[in-house]
Amino acid sequence: MTQAPIEPSVTLDGDLALPEPADRIDPAGKNRSTSAPPLRHSPAALALLLLALVLIGGITPLAARLALHEMPALTLAWIRFGSASVPLWLTLLARGTRLPWRAAPAWLWLLMAVLLVPVNQVGFLWGIKLSSGSHAGVIYALMPVLVFWFSVAAGRRPFDRWMLLAALLAFAGAASVALPDLLAAADPRSAGSAHAMRTFGGVLLLLVAVCAWAGFVVLSEPVIQKVGALPVLTAVLSLGALLHTPLMLLDLKELQVESITWRGAGGLAWLTLITIYVGYLLFYIVLARFEATRALIVINAQFMVTVLCEWGWYGERPAGWFLIGCGLILAAIAMDWRRPRPSASSLLNLRV
Repeated sequence: MTQAPIEPSVTLDGDLALPEPADRIDPAGKNRSTSAPPLRHSPAALALLLLALVLIGGITPLAARLALHEMPALTLAWIRFGSASVPLWLTLLARGTRLPWRAAPAWLWLLMAVLLVPVNQVGFLWGIKLSSGSHAGVIYALMPVLVFWFSVAAGRRPFDRWMLLAALLAFAGAASVALPDLLAAADPRSAGSAHAMRTFGGVLLLLVAVCAWAGFVVLSEPVIQKVGALPVLTAVLSLGALLHTPLMLLDLKELQVESITWRGAGGLAWLTLITIYVGYLLFYIVLARFEATRALIVINAQFMVTVLCEWGWYGERPAGWFLIGCGLILAAIAMDWRRPRPSASSLLNLRV
């Protein structure tokens, strides 16, 4: 007999109340089972959660860009995830929860850690360094489509014609974003061919990053259903930072601590405390209530925040093809809402 999944609760005033984990340790050292009240229907609270995730995700590429101006990418990734592991560990200890290594085979832990930290972060940070924060925001808007099709490939979701059309629109949007740089890079007579090739390479790295992140979301789903998001995130981030250490050593010598300004430090703080600690936990709190693909569709409207903020902060006005790509991806997001809503039994019953 399977244990009923535990969901976070939302109080009447909109505050979140995280459930006690099932493996909480009592003073005698024995596990005791606890239960949590079900998630109350509070559209205002859920709307605020989604808005917070959109803002956090929209600002994250710009924070990465600020940090990358003053820190090498591989070292930044290690500092980011290694530092973020500390508050996750402290939260885990405060809740009396152990790391759930027995909840999944060793190969799965290793695969999730490699995807989330070395692969995702090399693609994300180097991709932004070579292109821009707006490129990252738009490419990461492919997440709902990728999560859906990875879930279909894993046998967890049925095939859906609306999502097939959404996938075509989304990838056409991504191609529109990359097309001008690809054409300019292919023309040796173009004065900006070197810059275009650099930007196109950044877009390809961002595609690798978003595929890695989507793969982690799909792979982690059954493990999180068993033991909750907080233990899984703590374990994967800690293991991922450890596996990333050899890569960090490749550019550690380029780190000049004395030259880091408040902008670089602020970017790192946002990437660590806001994006990972706050953002990741809020992400799984939302997934505890919504189907993964639908939640990601709302959240990944964050690329519009990135584009507008980068335009305002750096004065980098998006070009015509870029705007066409944004429009196609928005159309893909709208297309998914035409799908029939899943039944309650098909929702992701994730625990925090």
